[in-house]
Amino acid sequence: MNIVNLTPHTLNIHTDKNVLNIEPSGDIARVSASTEYEGEVAGIPVYRTVYGEVQGLPDAIEGTIFVVSGMTQAQTNRADVYAPGELIRDNKGNPIGCKGLKANSQTEVKFSIQEVVDIEQDATRNCGYGSTFMNEVLRNPKNEKQQAVLDYLMKLTPILPLKVGEYVESNGYKMQVTKYERNILTQDSQISLRGPQSGGDYRETTITVRNTHMTTAQIMEKIVGKVESYRKTFA
Repeated sequence: MNIVNLTPHTLNIHTDKNVLNIEPSGDIARVSASTEYEGEVAGIPVYRTVYGEVQGLPDAIEGTIFVVSGMTQAQTNRADVYAPGELIRDNKGNPIGCKGLKANSQTEVKFSIQEVVDIEQDATRNCGYGSTFMNEVLRNPKNEKQQAVLDYLMKLTPILPLKVGEYVESNGYKMQVTKYERNILTQDSQISLRGPQSGGDYRETTITVRNTHMTTAQIMEKIVGKVESYRKTFA
């Protein structure tokens, strides 16, 4: 088996018996990327990285596997493309190699828009339009096609830079995130915030944001605006 290293670094692959050192081939497989302006949050410009096609990856060759970066591998669906395994460090924390190779979990599944619609309608019949899609029909995908549709729908629903326990702030007033849920069927996000009010009490509110046709920056601006309104009313 021929192993072609398409990364810019020497691969030190640790096995149960020895360490296999594979020098760079001289060619590098990369994912093209560009930066797009999203908008502003609290007056701060926000950008996002958009990833495109994989570049520099040769066609499949019998008896050959290609090792690329984890990011590049994630953009492919080929079984002959591998990435370095779990990072291994020495006792000082310095990287010294990887534990084997990581196989590509991507599978090439083609589906039509009608098949997406059919699965969505099936979810609606089984759990109601307001229920969380992935908690029901696609919580445990039964086949590759359902998994592909789930992945497709997840990409339609923006992931907000919010974590439970963190705070959203406006002019010094902070409200803590107590819940953040994404509904990939309706493409809504529900965010619960808890903040102090005069007298030492706390007030909680839930914001439902319709994500369709809104950028992440626009959604965050709406949430910060809600915090600001609470600051003016209760702080």
